[in-house]
Amino acid sequence: VYGLGAAAVLSAAPLAQGRPLLLYLVGCAAATVVEYVYDLCCDRLLHVRFWDYHHLPANLNGRICLPFSLCWGALAILVVQRIHPGLETLLPLFPRWAAVPAALILAVDLAFTLMVLRRTGNVGSLRWYRRLPLFKGAAAPPASPEWSSGEATRRPSPPTGIG
Repeated sequence: VYGLGAAAVLSAAPLAQGRPLLLYLVGCAAATVVEYVYDLCCDRLLHVRFWDYHHLPANLNGRICLPFSLCWGALAILVVQRIHPGLETLLPLFPRWAAVPAALILAVDLAFTLMVLRRTGNVGSLRWYRRLPLFKGAAAPPASPEWSSGEATRRPSPPTGIG
């Protein structure tokens, strides 16, 4: 979702060229729309939710919320003014022949991820790597109760839709 959000921000950035406040607002809007649509699609098509903002203020169906939208605007400025220009200078170092294999690897990973989520309805099933010997006994990152139980983060929406 972060890559899609960054792509949306970079696509919309020319609208705000040379105007940082407008770039911030465009970044907030572009990334928030991507976040909402992504969560809606995951919920409706795969029956999973990767996040739930019901507990945060000014949320819309737990899919998006004002605090994160404001953060996306700040990240948009960082992406447009610092990260993307730096990556553009590195792009010529990437061999052209590697583009197709890299795209195929990403496509296979996406297909596998969609298949696993569709079959299990459980975001915890994507953490298969934790069963590898390398990760046995390693300290697990802090997780929300939904993630630590391995259950998908599906909760009923509040009656009003806006938190």
